[in-house]
Amino acid sequence: MRLSDLFRTTGVKLAAACAAFFLFATLTTTSVAVYQISDDLDLWLDRSLTETSKFLVTEFDEGGVKALAESVEQHAAATNGNNEIFVLADRAGKKIAGNVDAFKVQYGWHDAQPQEFGLKGRRQFRVLGQSVGESILIVARNDSAVYEIGDIIENAFIVSSVVMALSALLAGLLLGMRAQKRVEAFNETLDAVALGDINRRIDVDDAGGDDIDQIARKLNLTLDHLSSAMLSMQQVTVDIAHDLKSPIARLRNRLTDSIANLEAGHDAKKDLQEAIAESDHVSHTFDAMLRIAQIESGERRQRFEDLDLASVVHRTADIYAAVVEDAGGRLSVNIATDRARHVFGDSQLILQLLSNLVENSVTHGNGSPLIRISIEDHPGGVSLLVSDNGPGVPEAERGKVQERFYRLDKSRSSKGSGLGLALVTAIANLHGAKLKLDDNNPGLVVRVDFPASPSPG
Repeated sequence: MRLSDLFRTTGVKLAAACAAFFLFATLTTTSVAVYQISDDLDLWLDRSLTETSKFLVTEFDEGGVKALAESVEQHAAATNGNNEIFVLADRAGKKIAGNVDAFKVQYGWHDAQPQEFGLKGRRQFRVLGQSVGESILIVARNDSAVYEIGDIIENAFIVSSVVMALSALLAGLLLGMRAQKRVEAFNETLDAVALGDINRRIDVDDAGGDDIDQIARKLNLTLDHLSSAMLSMQQVTVDIAHDLKSPIARLRNRLTDSIANLEAGHDAKKDLQEAIAESDHVSHTFDAMLRIAQIESGERRQRFEDLDLASVVHRTADIYAAVVEDAGGRLSVNIATDRARHVFGDSQLILQLLSNLVENSVTHGNGSPLIRISIEDHPGGVSLLVSDNGPGVPEAERGKVQERFYRLDKSRSSKGSGLGLALVTAIANLHGAKLKLDDNNPGLVVRVDFPASPSPG
């Protein structure tokens, strides 16, 4: 991975943005903190000068001007004149005691430059002048300590800001490199799938993983569905070629016989009728395939609504009761209670599902089909059951009969395309239902477990 590609990754960009934000926030915080600390240090300087002045005034109260002068000399001798100034002068401005000769007689608080005291430097002095008896006491201290402490704090904040920014960038680089490797795994997998390796998948953390692992799992699931769809399409193509080869060949033979009979002057009506029947069979097969494809595409989900499953069952019974009776059998409905059984789906497709199951029971029955449609509750939803007394389906073939064009050996002599249960399976899958085939002893029970409607009624 090139370094230029790394700096274009989302992780590094986010890290750079966070670093810039932290740097801005830290500099802003530093400015506010330095201002606040400087203000507090100025107050501290004023309090310190006030306390010193009070102490010296106390000396005057106890011993007069002489005691005050001695105390001023002691304070002046104990300090550096460049930092602290102590002066006692008379009202005419003549110095009595102190560590500087140049000064200005001024009462109260004020700021003064070093040159006013005959000193060099750039740091100004904070000055307090007050009257003591017939004299004036001047106490001053420069603000170098305030600036030094402020500089230390400011430098500390700046260093910490730089460290934080660099740490964020470093973390962003490491995270970006890790994320980029995982993105490259996505790209390699998708490239391989695009080139035909439909079984290629992304390695994910089975223990849970992060959001990228979750995306990888969903992408793998999507690829599984794509692979399944492609394999299904391949199988459908093979099945169509295999199962329609014979009907198309028979159709051609019928048409050839018809031409031959017409040329010989014989009646070709029967041959043409049989040719039409074969073409209808091919047409019905393609119609069923298109219907299954439409259902599996999920387009019909747009028509889903909350519906009462019992009403669909009663409609089916109204349509097919007479058909079953004409076949010498009986169709019954068994619903445990009269309360509504709500599912979320397409009533026309569920009616199609029931119709296919009933027609299969009539077609493959034993001459007097006994068909029952039942509704039961199951944990989490509603079950729809269609049972008959026909030959049933061997357990080993119950999964195969749900595939397109698959027909049991004993059913190959009867009419049909082998798509009835495939259509039932497609409708069940579209509704998120589970389809199961069981023994009815004798006969077959087809059970469809629908999930409950998310908003019944």
